[in-house]
Amino acid sequence: STLAERIQRRIDDLGLKPAVVARDAGLKPDYVRDVLRGSKKSISGENAVALARVLQCSLNWLLTGLEA
Repeated sequence: STLAERIQRRIDDLGLKPAVVARDAGLKPDYVRDVLRGSKKSISGENAVALARVLQCSLNWLLTGLEA
């Protein structure tokens, strides 16, 4: 699965909206939406850590789709 698919799965699992995830992670309001649409292909380590925290998943799973 892609990064966008993993993020979308966690958003769905948690019943959140992309803008709420972005806000709670301290990111710009459109950041997560841009990742989901494919206009942002990669994310910085700092942003990945923040997203993993908000999405309640491991950083490794978020970035690779694999659990350690």
